[in-house]
Amino acid sequence: MRADADRQWQRLLSRVRIDADVRFKTIFYSALYRTLLHPSDIADADGRVRGPTGEVMAAPGGAYYSTLSLWDTFRGVHPLFTLLVPERVPGFVQTMLAHHRAQGYLPLWTAWGRETHTMIGNPALPVIADAVAKGFKGFDRAQALQAMVDTSTQPRPNAPEWAQRDWSAYEQYGYLPLDRISNESVSQTLEYGIGDDAVARVAEGHGQRAA
Repeated sequence: MRADADRQWQRLLSRVRIDADVRFKTIFYSALYRTLLHPSDIADADGRVRGPTGEVMAAPGGAYYSTLSLWDTFRGVHPLFTLLVPERVPGFVQTMLAHHRAQGYLPLWTAWGRETHTMIGNPALPVIADAVAKGFKGFDRAQALQAMVDTSTQPRPNAPEWAQRDWSAYEQYGYLPLDRISNESVSQTLEYGIGDDAVARVAEGHGQRAA
């Protein structure tokens, strides 16, 4: 098992070759190794997994990815995944859509398949938009667009009190005023704008400019 794991890591790490001294190679490949640790497939051998609401469900395509630390990864790591491990990208999106079906909105930051509501914004949106823009297959684009719209517009009554639960202030003003929320008004407004742009691009590509 250890030898097989070594071989699999060698295959992954060798997808990038650099010309550098030993010290720099050690730094680079150590960082690349950590980059590729997660998201990780948490589905059992029979293709089942415990989903975001605690129920046991069938993993789409037999794989279900967790430790989706999306706010930390949507800007640079997920675009890198489309280049280095493109075979995983459809599974990432399928997992997010399964999460949406179970919870009502796309994941924000998951651990062991459960939502933590960590960080701000809707970082799954640009990840899906990037996969669509780059022509990845293996997931239903109409379903993906609907999940993106739901995530951007529908209330979340079961979310914790400190998390995003509705869109009333954002819809009323087009931004989040500091006197209407507890903190991070500028940061949250920026994150929602990034998400809205992602939804608009996927909708326009799907011929739905008014979505």
